[in-house]
Amino acid sequence: MLPPHATGRMEFFDPNASNRDVTLPTAATGMTFVILNFGDNVEILTVKDAAAATVQVLLNGQWIRVVYDGTAWQELGSSGLA
Repeated sequence: MLPPHATGRMEFFDPNASNRDVTLPTAATGMTFVILNFGDNVEILTVKDAAAATVQVLLNGQWIRVVYDGTAWQELGSSGLA
């Protein structure tokens, strides 16, 4: 789980040859994160909220910027996502 005090930071993840989950914290309005999958194989990062609902799935080289709007995590920007 990402720590709440890390808001506003870019988080770089190398799944290290396995698919992994990244869990966003229980949030306060305006909390933001940029998450990047920089693995070197076919490794998937699944970004989830604190209730374990999938926010987005990131393949190698993809990133997402999310913000908490007071109700849910919303995507502000991304690369290479469908």
